[in-house]
Amino acid sequence: MGSISIRSFVTSLNTKDIILKNGVIILLGVVVFYLDDLEVVNPVINTWFVFALAIAKNIFFIIQSLKKIFHVINKNVAYFRFLIFMSVNILTIIFSYSVDFFCLYQIDPSHFTGLPANLNEAEILFEFFYLSMLGFNNLGFYDVIPASLLAKTLVMGEIMIYYFTIILVLSDFVSLRDSIIDERLKNKEAN
Repeated sequence: MGSISIRSFVTSLNTKDIILKNGVIILLGVVVFYLDDLEVVNPVINTWFVFALAIAKNIFFIIQSLKKIFHVINKNVAYFRFLIFMSVNILTIIFSYSVDFFCLYQIDPSHFTGLPANLNEAEILFEFFYLSMLGFNNLGFYDVIPASLLAKTLVMGEIMIYYFTIILVLSDFVSLRDSIIDERLKNKEAN
């Protein structure tokens, strides 16, 4: 059995490209935080920018996941490599949403309730990472609760990504792969 090198993993799933794209997404969230912190832009505009960024991010993650599914199928990439890609993607989604929640809270703390008083920024970011992790895994929210319509919508967006990623992609990937291959064989036989 051949060994698996880091180079072959990076090449097979375009890992550098994935890391770069996901890094840009997270960086955009951090930029919103700093713009709000510097009070360069109106808080309402920052709030809607965070929301627009989250919607664009959802579309990006869905498209990226679908592209990877077809890449894995077309190149006959090992399933465990696809699972590694999805793991990186899931962690990026969770961290990215925690940055979004953090930005919303920094813009206007009334977007969320249940945060303990006197937390520093790192502790607040951790609380939102915790919220994002629980939300993505559909485990509930416990202490931190989205209070505004916008915050609730962002949480719902993350949960939608959860359903797409976990239920549609990972839980039934083998059936999806077989279905696509069967459809291609039927199309070849028909032509």
